[in-house]
Amino acid sequence: MNIIKQKKRFFFAFLIASLLFQACSQVDVVPNKTTHEDIVKDNMKPGQAKWTTIFDDDRGISLRDMVLGDDAKSLEMTVDSLTFNVVLDKLSFMPLASVDSASGIVITDWYAVEENELRIKINVRLLDSELTDNSISVQMFTQRFDGSKWVDQGLDTEKANKIKESILSEARSLKTAIDLS
Repeated sequence: MNIIKQKKRFFFAFLIASLLFQACSQVDVVPNKTTHEDIVKDNMKPGQAKWTTIFDDDRGISLRDMVLGDDAKSLEMTVDSLTFNVVLDKLSFMPLASVDSASGIVITDWYAVEENELRIKINVRLLDSELTDNSISVQMFTQRFDGSKWVDQGLDTEKANKIKESILSEARSLKTAIDLS
């Protein structure tokens, strides 16, 4: 008796599924031609991302202003585009994992060196546009391959400081050249 009930349930479930599939086969699905890239391009002004508001009209408050308050305007002024471009130029040999020009943060992906036995990852954060030693933060993470997995080697502060000095030196030179012209 139990087997008969199971067979009836299976048959009923199969019948319902068949009807649903048949009904769905008559629906015309038209793929959306818009890609994520198109949406991002549509929402961007030249060199700046568009900040959407919490209201439908233009009188709304932007999410950025809600979170940062008065700091939103000072944040825009802290990132120097010249220095940011120097950072991108210096790290152009590495794959980039994240680039945010609004906050002045560049994070690279892992980059293998020394015949793929060592790999590095660099995080750069521009703190202000003063071009002092405290204006930029550079971290360099290292990992060594032990034959089966990557093992963290920690931060390489010496090389991170060399990268930092190189970025600051070039940014200062370019800023001086621009000021003199």
